[in-house]
Order: sequence, then C-alpha cells, then structure tokens
Amino acid sequence: MPTLSFMRNYMQVIQGTQLCIDQKLLMPALILIYTLIDTLAWASSSNKKAPVRRRFEAWVTEWIGSRLPCSATELYAARCGILHTLTSKADLTTCGNIREVAYAWGAAKSKDLQATIDHMGKTKVVAVHVNELFQAVREAMADILEKAESDASLGACLNEAASFHLVNKGPELVAQYLRQVRNESGV
Repeated sequence: MPTLSFMRNYMQVIQGTQLCIDQKLLMPALILIYTLIDTLAWASSSNKKAPVRRRFEAWVTEWIGSRLPCSATELYAARCGILHTLTSKADLTTCGNIREVAYAWGAAKSKDLQATIDHMGKTKVVAVHVNELFQAVREAMADILEKAESDASLGACLNEAASFHLVNKGPELVAQYLRQVRNESGV
C-alpha cells in the first residue's frame, strides 16, 4: 500500500477538484482532473520514463475504458488543450481526426450538449460532463488501489512513486527534529 503522504496528496487534489466544481471554477477543476490522470498514469506505470502521452493513453484505456464517450487519445488531446492553452485546441485536434472535448457542467447534461453539437453539424466535437470525467477518474483510482493489494507489480509501481511524493510534516515536527539533532531537547 502506498505511503500516507502519497494518499494524502491525492486526497487533497480530489478535495481541491471537488471544491472547484462546487464553486463553479471549471478551468481549475479540469486542470486538477487532468493532473490526476497524468500523475496516476505515472504512478501506476512500470516505465516511469515512458513518454507522457503513452502513459496517459494506456492508463485511460486500462482504467477508465468505456466509462466516457471519448477515446484515450481524445482525452489526451483535451488534456493538452487545457493544460497548455486553457482551450479545447491541441495539435492533435487541429492536425488529425481527433474530436475536441466540450464540457457540460453543473446542471447541464452531456447528452443535451452533444445533441446541440450534432445539430450544429460539428462532427469533430464530443460532449463530456465534468462530473462524469471526475467520477471516472476517482473510480479508476479506487480500482488501482484495490488491485494493488493483490498485484505485487502494481503495488511496487505505486510504492516507487510514493517514495518521490512530497511530505508535509509541519513546522512543529521539523522544530522537534532539529532540537533532537542539535541535542537541544534537554536530554
């Protein structure tokens, strides 16, 4: 099982994403969702030096599968657009046959957005609800953690990733450590 810091870091990103969604901060929510996918793809990969796109698409294919109406490549293009330009435009969508992702959020329904897109004759756009994307990522993360308990290889990948995670110990613990190191604790 990954370290407490690893789990805490992911829980904070999940909580931050939910706060953004609740506050109707769509762009920050999407940035955090795509960051979750990127980091989970890295953490669960046995080849941490593989190209980001390869890890991302393999992770989406394996862990999200058909939970969303778009392909792993379309999600990767959406990720690139959001993270690099805060738009739905990415090299993959402007140069290839990859659909752009349009986002429904709040009370809107992705099927209604897709019907509007279809009615407008936009064949290279697919609608995804932000909550459905976020739910798919959270479910995939839960699936990974559950599988890691019985899959030693996956567990080792997560533990390796956990060894790189930032640890937040707080100033009181650091001060206590320094007192001990400097032998200032009075002992």
